[in-house]
Amino acid sequence: MSKWGEVLKSARDLVGMTQVEAANRTGLSRNTIINYEKGYRIPGADELELLGKVYKQTFVTPECSNPPLPREKEEVSA
Repeated sequence: MSKWGEVLKSARDLVGMTQVEAANRTGLSRNTIINYEKGYRIPGADELELLGKVYKQTFVTPECSNPPLPREKEEVSA
């Protein structure tokens, strides 16, 4: 799994969403969600913005080689 795959899966898990739910909420296919999470594909800026809204996270662009792992809202506020 790529670093982006780990980040996206962690973000989805934090909001308690399945891959199917994520696909339905974003309009992306389930296969696209799977490919992002397995690191087979890297999302573009538009997809990261869309996923960020659904996962309630802020992601930087894919050009970032070491994206931060998502955190719970309480961790961000503290």
